[in-house]
This record gives sequence, C-alpha cells and structure tokens, in this order.
Amino acid sequence: MTNNLEKVIGWKKIDVLYRHGKTSVIGSLFISIVAVALVYYFVWPANKPVIVLLIWLVMYLLVSTLRIYGITLYKGNKVGLEQSRYWLYAFTSASAIAACLWGLFFLYLIDFIDDEYRYFILFFMVGLMSAAAITYATSLLTFFITSLCILAPITIYFILHSDPINNFTGHILIAYFMYLLIIARELNKTLEGFLAHEFNVSRLESEKQYTTMVNRELEEEILKRIDTEGKLKDEIIKAETLTNKLLTISLKDGLTGINNRRRFDDYLENEWNRSARTKTPLSLIMCDIDFYKAYNDTYGHLAGDDSLKKVAGVLEHYARRAGDLAARYGGEEFVIILPDTESDKATHISEQIRTAVEDLRIRHISSETSDYLTISMGVATIIPSRDHKPGILINFADEALYQAKKTGRNRSVVYDK
Repeated sequence: MTNNLEKVIGWKKIDVLYRHGKTSVIGSLFISIVAVALVYYFVWPANKPVIVLLIWLVMYLLVSTLRIYGITLYKGNKVGLEQSRYWLYAFTSASAIAACLWGLFFLYLIDFIDDEYRYFILFFMVGLMSAAAITYATSLLTFFITSLCILAPITIYFILHSDPINNFTGHILIAYFMYLLIIARELNKTLEGFLAHEFNVSRLESEKQYTTMVNRELEEEILKRIDTEGKLKDEIIKAETLTNKLLTISLKDGLTGINNRRRFDDYLENEWNRSARTKTPLSLIMCDIDFYKAYNDTYGHLAGDDSLKKVAGVLEHYARRAGDLAARYGGEEFVIILPDTESDKATHISEQIRTAVEDLRIRHISSETSDYLTISMGVATIIPSRDHKPGILINFADEALYQAKKTGRNRSVVYDK
C-alpha cells in the first residue's frame, strides 16, 4: 500500500508541475524579452553585433515554444503512472536547456559590461532562481538541474575571479543555492503531505468504520503543516538576508570597496530631489589623481591599484556625516556628495582631502607637480531646482576640476558661474 501511495503522489506532483508549467514558461519568456531590451538599451557596446542578442532571443523563443507544445501534449493525453516518469524527464530537460541559455547569456555579457551592470544582471538571475524554487519545487530533480544550469557557470566564474569581492560573491551564491534547496525541499514535503492526505481521504470516505482514524490523521497533518510553515518562514527570511547582501555588494566598487558609479547616480538623484523640495544647498566634489597614467607606467598596475584604494580610503573618511557619500566615478576619478553643505564648507572639506592625500607620502617621481602623489579637486554648489537635472551639478564640478588641472594641479577650484 505504501508503494502505491508513493507512486500516486509522484504522479500527482508531475501533474501539478505540468498544470502550472505554461504560466511559468510564458512568464519567463516575457522576462527574457524585457531583459534583452534592457541589455541592448543600457549596456550593449557599439562594437558588439546586435545579431548575437537576436540569436539568443530566437533560441529562447524556440525552446519556450517547444516547452509550451510539450505541456499542451501532456494535457491532451491521459498520462498514467507508468508514463509519468518520462514526461518528468522531458519537462526537466526542456527547463535545463532554457536555464543553460540564461547561464550562457550572463557569461557572454560579463566580459564587457561594467561591474554595476554585472551585479544588476546577477541580481536579476538570483531573482529567477528564487522564482524557480517556488515554481519547480514540485520536482526537486527539475529544480536542482534547472538551478544548477543557471548558477553553476556564474558561481564558478566569480569564485575563480581574482578580485576578493567577486570571489566572496561566488561563495555567497553557493550558500544562497543551498538555502533555496532547503526551501524547495520543504515546499516539496508540504505538497507530498497534502497529496497523501488527499489520497487517504478519498480512500477512507467509502469506509465509514475508519472515520475516527481519518480525523486523527488530519489533526496530525495540521500540526505538521504548522510546524513546516514556521520553518519555511525562517528559511525565507535567511534567503532574503542573503539577497540583501548581494544587493549591497552590487553597489560597491570591486577594487576600492567604496560606492560605485551606479550607487552615486542613484544617490545624487535622490538628494537632488530632496534638496529641491527643501531648498537647501547641495555640494559635489570631483577629484582626479594627478598624472595617474604616468604613475602606472612607472610603478606598475598593482601599485596603481593600491594607490586608488588609499585615496578612496581618504575620501570615505571625510564623507563622515550620515548624508555624505563618497564613490568611485571611473578610472582615477572620485566624487563626494555633500547634502545641506554651503560652498565654503565644501571647499574646506576639499582642501582637507587634498592635504590628507598629499600626507600619504606616496612616491611619484613621474609627477610634474610634486614628488608625491597628489589630487586635483573641483567643487560645485547649487540649490537644486525641479527645472534642471542632477547632471548640471556634475558638469559644474567637472568644469572646476578642469580649471584645477589647467592651473597647475594639486589644488581645489570652486566653480564660479
């Protein structure tokens, strides 16, 4: 009797998988179209042929069409216990192929996109994994193989990466995958319990003498389900915590550890809107390391990277207020956002930073300004208006920085309208 019950439950689980499969496939197809559009609009470089994106999308459309066709065939046939196993293998294989396409898509993009977009796409892929934990939890085999096809190449890439943050990301992905397996397993067990209960009820309804036993089994099942739901909530909270950690990493610069360009753009826009409402000044300091290319040529890229980290540490130290934000703008350029800060105060902070960098006493024999590493600073202050965009403040600071470099470097220049 136990073997028959297990077979019936396995068959019912496959039936549930196919019953909800079409919705899952159509949803993932819609997401793939949106993803391709976003990648093309935001990160696709001009020197890369668009045909690659189109080929990937056509392949995904083809795989999705075949999956929908297979689901339709299943629903049109009376599938018994003996055939259900082969239908499970067919569904799992199709899901794995679709998952592999996502994994290959990420690995192709990762070689030429910036870190902020790389982690944005990674966060997107992690979202697909979370959705798969719920959609495919009916079959642990399907969930495991699908998730592995998406996550394995990405995880291997990050773990083998020399950058410590990327390496740490790879290990977090492994932990995240383990938690999702736990969640999928608990969901699977809950479904098995429900189906077993359904089977038992239908069997015992015709046998009035077993009414008492049915009630007892129902009470035990309810208690087990309550206990399972409590454990599931704990695991979901842990998974959400890991997701938040991944999001935090995606906002950090991979080399220096401070905020990256994406975080800077988002934060500047928020502070711009807030200052526009409160009519308070917003200051921006833009910094550039003097003769950085010459420093790299003289001392090597490892020394160059080390100098970037030290300068970033100084900037982060002086962005000490709760609302201040220091970020790497790109290359050897850094920025500091100073909300509610007048021009005089911003200039004072700029000079403190410039002096602190000079006090690091990093030798720079190729500099035309000093024997040590120095930075040039551009300071701009504005009371934001809804009639303008934050880019105007960036342009002002950049113009001041240009004047600082033009007039001798190793100095702070305030933008003068």
